[in-house]
Amino acid sequence: MKEVEIMNKEIPVFLFNGFLDSGKSTLIKEIIESEENYQNYNTLIISLEEGEVEFDSNWLKKYQVNYVYIEEDEHKEEEFFLNLVKKYNPKQIVIELNAFIDINEVKLPRNFAIYQEVTLFDATKFEVYFNNMKPMINQMVMYSSLVVFNRCSDVSNLST
Repeated sequence: MKEVEIMNKEIPVFLFNGFLDSGKSTLIKEIIESEENYQNYNTLIISLEEGEVEFDSNWLKKYQVNYVYIEEDEHKEEEFFLNLVKKYNPKQIVIELNAFIDINEVKLPRNFAIYQEVTLFDATKFEVYFNNMKPMINQMVMYSSLVVFNRCSDVSNLST
């Protein structure tokens, strides 16, 4: 694919944001497993954290999904993302963000169109997060079109 085509082709981007062990990878996997439009090497998952649930090679092969784990500050280089598009030619990109990575520091190319941002929380830990990191919580949910609370069975108060 030529550089000009890459820069002019709008690519839908879906952001999954949350603290470690909030359920981001699990939700991404469930969506891909149930939706054929995300299979057949049409989807590139870019992960900016290593979580409890992995995208192992057997799963990636079964659902025909490309996966890239980003280390260090590679997400701060637009050229890095353009090279991924050249290599994988995805129809859509899923980006898994740790809550401690500021989305404003992620240098996405201008043709990466954020279609949806989903923020996930472990409800059993939410009160602690909220009481100690209100500004971060506010930043996380500010542009989210969906906020998911996992592990709610033993939680009696989410009113904070």
